[in-house]
Amino acid sequence: MSSSASVDLGELQVPVVQAPLAGGASTPQLAAAVAGAGGFGFLAAGYKSVDAVAADVAALRELSDAPFGVNLFAPPAPVESTDARALAAYAERLGAEATRYGVATGAARHDDDAFEAKLELLSSERPAVVSFTFGCPEPPWSTAFTRAARTSGSPSQAPTRLPRPPSRALTRSSSRASRQAVTAAASATPRAARSWA
Repeated sequence: MSSSASVDLGELQVPVVQAPLAGGASTPQLAAAVAGAGGFGFLAAGYKSVDAVAADVAALRELSDAPFGVNLFAPPAPVESTDARALAAYAERLGAEATRYGVATGAARHDDDAFEAKLELLSSERPAVVSFTFGCPEPPWSTAFTRAARTSGSPSQAPTRLPRPPSRALTRSSSRASRQAVTAAASATPRAARSWA
């Protein structure tokens, strides 16, 4: 199965969807191990450059041909649209803590985590699932991804559809297999990425 093929979570061998943990814990190796154990692997794009996300996607496709997902951070509202009084009050509350550590609170700034560039990348890479944390993209992106979800045809136009959750029977009957899949995925991941376990 191509890594950009559609996915139905009810058809997974085990009802495990890897959490796309930003900050380094979600690696291509972990996503491939989860997929290899019968679950659904995810890559995290948050806190990463566009080039790093592209490298992760390429690495995962080298390790596995199973469908996978990529999670993006939706951008926060620009600082200019933030309530100035609320922001000043928050900075003041942080002031004592900043003084304690000998640092300044600094000026507020907007960082969209290269959101549009990552959307461009994923629109060309076409993972089976694209998910969002902290909100959803605005049109025209939401429209483009919805249209892509309805597209069928060649691998370059791979279908994508919203997955349905696994049935309760599958969840109950597969609890042992789920634990084994998580254990297998964790053991295939570098120790630094498993420090939370």
